[in-house]
Amino acid sequence: MEVDLETPGILVLGNSRGSTALAELLGDSGEFSIHVADDATSASQCVAEYDIAVCIWCNDWTDDWLPASAGGNMRHLALLQKPNDLASRQPAQEFDESLSCPVSLFDLLASLRSLLRKHEQKAGLKYMVGSRSVDSGAMHVEDAMGRTTRLTRLELKLLNELYRNVGTVINRATLLQRVWGYKANVQTATLDTHIYSLRQKLEDDPGQPAHIVAAEGGYLLHLESDPES
Repeated sequence: MEVDLETPGILVLGNSRGSTALAELLGDSGEFSIHVADDATSASQCVAEYDIAVCIWCNDWTDDWLPASAGGNMRHLALLQKPNDLASRQPAQEFDESLSCPVSLFDLLASLRSLLRKHEQKAGLKYMVGSRSVDSGAMHVEDAMGRTTRLTRLELKLLNELYRNVGTVINRATLLQRVWGYKANVQTATLDTHIYSLRQKLEDDPGQPAHIVAAEGGYLLHLESDPES
């Protein structure tokens, strides 16, 4: 089964080549749908036309279009650098998170993933896995009979990560890094423990999983029991 699943929308706001380079770098990661704006008009157009989950405010953003102007359920990440701090023109509390430049790609991606999870919970991301409905906002799974089973924060985080890459194998190291923040080459059974728990809550037969499947050194999610149908 082919699934058309949009990647999360990230809007990069800035007026320099550095902002453009940042957008290209994030685009190369393959995790996000990247949009760039260099003034208030283009920023407003992006917000109106696309499903933007997170705005990245680069230090060189000089327009008066600031978080209060954006509206909606978007999350806001500020990249700050002295002199001419963005924060000098905008109260820090208007941003969900801020990072001081220079910042590593690892830390930037970690912040974006954190903000995306908050956005999904606030927006109430919902999707079907077989006959069961997953509600990110309520943090539960509901079966066809209307019975609900609660998901823990980390179970939901893991399941949503698999959902954003539905039908694609994500290797163990990537899941451990994205969900738990572990560095490479960590030996732990925590991923297997959470996969086992999710299968108990999502699979008709957890011993013969049809949705959360182990493959090629990682796991993938099928939304239907028969991925070839």
